[in-house]
Amino acid sequence: MNKKNKGDYFLRLFGGIFFLVGLGVLIGGILLYSNMYKKIKNGDRVIATITDYSTYRDSDGDTHRNYYVDYTYNGEKYEGVSLGYSSNSLHMGSQIVIYVNPEKPLDIAVPVAARLVLWIMVPVGLVFAVAGFLIAFFDIRKDAKRKKMLAIGRRIPCEVVNVKYSNVSVNHVVGRVIVCKDPYTGNVYSSNRIYDCIESWLVPGTPVNVYVDPNNPKYYYVEEPTQVSQTTYY
Repeated sequence: MNKKNKGDYFLRLFGGIFFLVGLGVLIGGILLYSNMYKKIKNGDRVIATITDYSTYRDSDGDTHRNYYVDYTYNGEKYEGVSLGYSSNSLHMGSQIVIYVNPEKPLDIAVPVAARLVLWIMVPVGLVFAVAGFLIAFFDIRKDAKRKKMLAIGRRIPCEVVNVKYSNVSVNHVVGRVIVCKDPYTGNVYSSNRIYDCIESWLVPGTPVNVYVDPNNPKYYYVEEPTQVSQTTYY
């Protein structure tokens, strides 16, 4: 019996990273929206005017703008306050609704920014977290099935028919699937995806073991040839 495919470990790690990143974005989005919502709920509505902006570049080299607004609150004028929100719809002289913290008039919240956090940041985090969880979950379940079949399955000596490509790739390596056949019954079996260039040495007729559930033959596991564990990544 051979070791678990390195590509499978990568899938589990990949899913875990996706889940943690998504969970972080989700929690961060919820906390950010909650904070902005409290500011809006407890703040005073004011119409501000965009009077200036500065530009900066992100890590990808894309240019963004940071807008500044002027507004009057309780008879006092505040100038050059960072809006903390950017949009293509904003331009010099635009008016925008803000909410001012009565105790700290320089502390403002923008309702449209809060809606974007709720409609974009939170759903994106949720999608990433769910996707990562499902990737890791199905990989763990597949590994449990493999161990179960190796423990209780009836071993059937088969022969490789061919190796076909799957439509899934991991770390730029396209998954391969071993198609094999029982020479006595003619039953055909397909392996899990293998992330290795096995077609360079796994030729038709190569012997391979298949472990079949004695109580339900539709459940089986195609044992990966030993050389598959020497995974090569492109």
